[in-house]
Amino acid sequence: MTSMQNSRNSTGRTMFKRWSLVLLVAAISGCGASAASAPASSGPDATGVVVAVTPPSAQVQPDAAVPFAAAVTGSVDTTVRWTITEAGGGTVDATGRYVAPSTTGTYHVIATSNADPTIRGTAVVNVTAAPVVAVTVSPTTVSATPGQSITFGANVTGSSDTAVAWSVTEGASCGSVTSAGVYTAPSGASTCHVVATSHADGTKTATATVTVQSGGSTSGLFLGGMFLIGVDGPISTDFGLWSGRGMNTIVRGPPGPQGISLQTYDGQISSWNSANPAKAFKRIREPMPGWGAGSDPNGYDSANVTASNPIGDASISYDQLLAWSQPDEPDINGALSSNMTWLQQYNAKWRTADSKRPIYLNFGGNDFLVTGQNYSAAIAYADWIATDVYPYTGLWWDTNHMNDPTIIGQILDAITAITPKPKFSWVECGNVSSSRYAAGPTGPQIRTMIWNAVIHGARGYICWISDSNNNFNNSVSASEGAEIAATNSWLTSIAPVLQDQIIPPAVSGPADAHGHGIIHVGGRVTSSGRYYIVQNVSNTASYTGSITLPGAGSVTGATIFSPGATWPTSTTVASTTCTNCISGGAITDTLGPNMVHVYQVR
Repeated sequence: MTSMQNSRNSTGRTMFKRWSLVLLVAAISGCGASAASAPASSGPDATGVVVAVTPPSAQVQPDAAVPFAAAVTGSVDTTVRWTITEAGGGTVDATGRYVAPSTTGTYHVIATSNADPTIRGTAVVNVTAAPVVAVTVSPTTVSATPGQSITFGANVTGSSDTAVAWSVTEGASCGSVTSAGVYTAPSGASTCHVVATSHADGTKTATATVTVQSGGSTSGLFLGGMFLIGVDGPISTDFGLWSGRGMNTIVRGPPGPQGISLQTYDGQISSWNSANPAKAFKRIREPMPGWGAGSDPNGYDSANVTASNPIGDASISYDQLLAWSQPDEPDINGALSSNMTWLQQYNAKWRTADSKRPIYLNFGGNDFLVTGQNYSAAIAYADWIATDVYPYTGLWWDTNHMNDPTIIGQILDAITAITPKPKFSWVECGNVSSSRYAAGPTGPQIRTMIWNAVIHGARGYICWISDSNNNFNNSVSASEGAEIAATNSWLTSIAPVLQDQIIPPAVSGPADAHGHGIIHVGGRVTSSGRYYIVQNVSNTASYTGSITLPGAGSVTGATIFSPGATWPTSTTVASTTCTNCISGGAITDTLGPNMVHVYQVR
């Protein structure tokens, strides 16, 4: 080999080494660019290959599946290989279908290009614990009389699907329940279970226990757990109307315009009751006038009421007659001083002849507050005490109390200060003075008067339905009737609660035009816990603020019941549950005008 050839070969070898070094550096640099590509899709390499994964992220529950897809561009070969970065991070098949592990955490699903294994796309998966569906019902334990209707509420947490299906565990023999949770007790004594089953998770249920007492008697509760909802002597053709509005008792009667005897009227009621046993009316009335020898100015004579004939009227059954009635309003029909002798005599006669029957006595409205008569003496001659006061159209002479629904509670409180005997309140359900006013109280105002009576300890209420012309069938408008019916439905559904131990009422909040606080709080103590009833008595002002619940103690949570969104067209009572809404015995709430809420605390 010549020296020239040796020189040329040496030069060639040197150039080859230099180009090899350049190519090696370039290759190393290319590898570094691929490793730094974005998580969801790789950047193009020298050949322009890109991998994009969709969705780029997902949140799933343990053991749940989610499909991923990979789009490969820049290559004829668009296939990928699926893997998971973390050991134990779930599984993924050849189609990209990922199944999460049972362990929560953050995991990465990788799609690697088969055309260029240096190119890949990544999806981030967050595996979070599945929410636990839970169902609660309210009330959880309740006593009922045969045939009584009770509305249950259900609360579902852990799912956006809050629907439930209602059922009775024992079947038709233990009553029935509607899709809205309205349960009707069976006709006989039973222990029944009403179940709410989650629509979102059929394995999640909650159960309420209903004890149905034999013979309509709930042990330890006033009136066996029935809340007395009375109506003042409607005409017989309106029995169905008032029964449909939830009335369970007819007080006094017959209506004046009909010109019929009390015995004839009782016969009309008995005929209705025989034809409609599920809607039978109870009665509170005077003994038949004109019985036996002797007379008195009011026509009352109980001589024929004997131990063998305790009622004196074969058309009325013993169980239907709740109580004898003393003459109405003895404090304003004359005066207590002149009527006291008659009250004493009637009381003695009726107790001798019919010792098991309570005696009912009704006083005349605001006279209890302003006249200073000897009410304590009169109360001794009765077992049940009632008062009638009509603030919207019946107190035109009393500007201090007119348009003040709280006068109902004030009088009941005054009675409580004298006696622990059961109390009742008459409520102005129509236009008491049609000659002075174009219309009676509105539906919401009627609701306020009824609940004010309940809060202040009433064991029942009675609707006054006639006007000043004694029109017993025309003084209640359709809208007023709708509110009465809706309110009665709610009262009936919680009747056993309302007939349990009374929580003394309290008044708070800003003052109304009469100087009284607009927030009234009362309630009942039951075997299943405390129920608080809170109302805003204002006809115009809303209230938002703290409300003290007397005796609430250390409870922190409650189920809150309130009229539904379409009330009173629908009688549905809405319910919500809060876990830490009560602190230091007080709850913060918002109540619109004439609004009432019921809290079951826990």
